[in-house]
Amino acid sequence: MLRTANRASVPATERDEVAHQLRLMRDRREENRVRLRTLQLRLTHAAEADTRTCRNLPTTFGRHASDWTRQHEAHFQRRLGELRLDARNEIGAIERKIERQTKAIAAFHLKNAPRRNPHQS
Repeated sequence: MLRTANRASVPATERDEVAHQLRLMRDRREENRVRLRTLQLRLTHAAEADTRTCRNLPTTFGRHASDWTRQHEAHFQRRLGELRLDARNEIGAIERKIERQTKAIAAFHLKNAPRRNPHQS
């Protein structure tokens, strides 16, 4: 890669440019996957916290503790469902964005794949 004073990096060849673009596309997709995982974890933690503080259930140390009962799990699953329903637009938007990015990466691969002449052996 060539270095310039005002740019971080400039690809030296067309092949480097293609690799750079592909890397950027994959990085953006991975950022969105992380956003989705973070959102899902946040919802799970909120549902567990709500279950642990529910006055109608016995005190528990958390979902993976031995004192977690079927009633705790039922409350947790119900609350998690409610939270996911509330966040469905955001979850759906991120999932659709990841799907679009995956399709764009596949199309980019096909567009930049070396061409073979079917008449050559």
